Amino acid sequence: EVLVLRPFLDWPKARLVATLSARGATWIEDPSNRDPRFERARFRAAMPMLAELGLDRDRLVATAAAMGRAAAALEREVDALLSRAFVHPAGFLRIAVEDYAASAEEIRLRAAARAIADLGGEAYGPRLAGLEAIDAELTAAGTTAVVRTLGGVRI
Repeated sequence: EVLVLRPFLDWPKARLVATLSARGATWIEDPSNRDPRFERARFRAAMPMLAELGLDRDRLVATAAAMGRAAAALEREVDALLSRAFVHPAGFLRIAVEDYAASAEEIRLRAAARAIADLGGEAYGPRLAGLEAIDAELTAAGTTAVVRTLGGVRI
């Protein structure tokens, strides 16, 4: 037997209910799915209006899948950039300015966020505005030195 604790999120609800009903299986309806205090319930309530605008469930699922593929491709590029960095056991990272500056802005921002989070011992990187400000300084023509602190990490 298999106990499914998380529904098949990419299946339409009608298909999931029909499949379970055909097998005589039972399920639990989570009342929070209709509670407007929760964002997911408000999104579900908005789905008919979104569908009228061409953003039906299938379109949103396809868009989410495409965004997932794009995010995975970006993360591979971030991995490649950070693989060229020197990470010292004492807790610092060094990367060639040329490697950093030659990367696309989104790759630089993601790499900086990941490195700062890792070095600072945080689950998440710093806010985008701080990353963009430091990135602008690091990639500015004629920059010889930048000393800043972000996310508890000295850059």
